[in-house]
Amino acid sequence: MPDAVSPRAVSPGAVVGLLSAEVDVTGPLWERLAGIPAGLLVSANGRLWILAPDDGSGTPTVAERGIGGAGPLCRTATGVLAANPWQLWTFVDVAAGRPAGFAGHDVALVPQAATTFGSIGVCDVAVDVDGPLLVVGRFDCLGRLDRRHSFRPVWTPPWTAGFGTGDTEAVGAASNLGGVAVSPGGRAVVSAAGRSAEPNGWRDGVVGGGVVVSTGGDVLATGLTLPRQVRAHGSGHLVVESGTGRLLRLGPDGGLDVVIEVPAVLTGLDVLGTTAVVGWSAPGEGQTGLPVAEGPAGGAPARWRGTGVALIDVATASLVASARFLGNADPVVDALLVQGGRRLDLLAPRGDAANRTVVVGEVDGLPGLGPVRAHAQSPE
Repeated sequence: MPDAVSPRAVSPGAVVGLLSAEVDVTGPLWERLAGIPAGLLVSANGRLWILAPDDGSGTPTVAERGIGGAGPLCRTATGVLAANPWQLWTFVDVAAGRPAGFAGHDVALVPQAATTFGSIGVCDVAVDVDGPLLVVGRFDCLGRLDRRHSFRPVWTPPWTAGFGTGDTEAVGAASNLGGVAVSPGGRAVVSAAGRSAEPNGWRDGVVGGGVVVSTGGDVLATGLTLPRQVRAHGSGHLVVESGTGRLLRLGPDGGLDVVIEVPAVLTGLDVLGTTAVVGWSAPGEGQTGLPVAEGPAGGAPARWRGTGVALIDVATASLVASARFLGNADPVVDALLVQGGRRLDLLAPRGDAANRTVVVGEVDGLPGLGPVRAHAQSPE
């Protein structure tokens, strides 16, 4: 599926130059992805980066696509949700169910629809039986998409005074909600940087003031420093603790274990099986006073300077590999492992390739028309 920037074949360990930055891959990243098997989507620099371990001949490829800005990512039963600062895009996998794939890809994500909600500060997305569940940072709540309004609030932290005004430029969110996960049983779990009812109150106790709670009112973990993304894993959850550079395992009984700790601010999280991916970036001026900003004597090793993603083996609590984005790359917003995507691609919504890609579903029962097989036309 050609786009404005075609995928580039790379060799392991190579530095790959793209429009917005360069990617420096170290460790067996490609081998681990190929073994899952999965491709990797990374939301950073206002774009989506696509890391695919196999172009069909065993060579990894790296590409980037523009969707209007960087935002959280979430898998669905039919594809991927990808947000930018004011929209949520729905991508569907048109290669699913086709033994030969689509246009040479085993996962081919094509834009199907976009919902515009405006600048409400969506910082994480999950999916349950009722559809997308948004962490609406500007209004300090969880929300749903709505046919008439920008969004519909469905939950606010119990320690707040209720639904916020959204005027963060004037007052600021009280809790700084960071992430949401939906457990297999349907319970939603939310992270917050603090328990305050006052605008910007979370900042007063940012070190150790973070919590993970359920929407039912249970407090699952306390004493955290800037917890962000939460993801269901096994009978518990994985939690990114940005302020310490730790990936934590939260057990069903509320116990916390450190999976791994790195000298970088962590943002973004996904997990497939025993493999987790996290986004990371070097501490900036805004992180002064956080434990991760203190770091080791002499500063962090060179491999943790800048921004990038890391693969972690959750079972062995070990770092597998990393990809560092060089140049003037912005911090990673989110990362997603796309199962089955050894030869992964995604079409930019506004690209000519998306305009020329037509996928027709099966038709049956219309007057004068017998059963028709599904048909897909690639832009090639």
